[in-house]
Amino acid sequence: MNGYDFKKTESWFLKSDSFTIEVKHWYTKGKILNSSEMIFDKNGITHRWNVYVYVFPEHPFFNKLVENLNDNYPYLEELHYGCTYCNWVYDVSGKVKVKQYGSDYAHLHDEHFEDCDNENHPAAREIFFDAERLYDSFKEAENKKQGEINE
Repeated sequence: MNGYDFKKTESWFLKSDSFTIEVKHWYTKGKILNSSEMIFDKNGITHRWNVYVYVFPEHPFFNKLVENLNDNYPYLEELHYGCTYCNWVYDVSGKVKVKQYGSDYAHLHDEHFEDCDNENHPAAREIFFDAERLYDSFKEAENKKQGEINE
């Protein structure tokens, strides 16, 4: 690609009216074969996974979610080892239009995800299960708010 080192990613989405869940897969070149002895294979591949939730102003959690990651429990408890990523997107007037939170699968004892190269790999089931639980939690709150509006 003309000398540029583009990286491929792939994503799966679950969308609702006021939020979206994303499961993201990507990889890096290089793999640690033995962390205690720091044996590294520069030709190996390490697979990486993330789960994100994009929350829009219409969602009941929107105003409860803050930038300090530690203050978002219990809204994001389904994220793997808690929320480790936060990004807010602003419109031109400075108003927050979407709040993105996420977690990665690269923590201590997450080595089994490093070989998880596709959505059908056995380790991927845990990732997608976490995404489904996160979706269900946000959907339940969304439905509850909708029910209150309809009453």
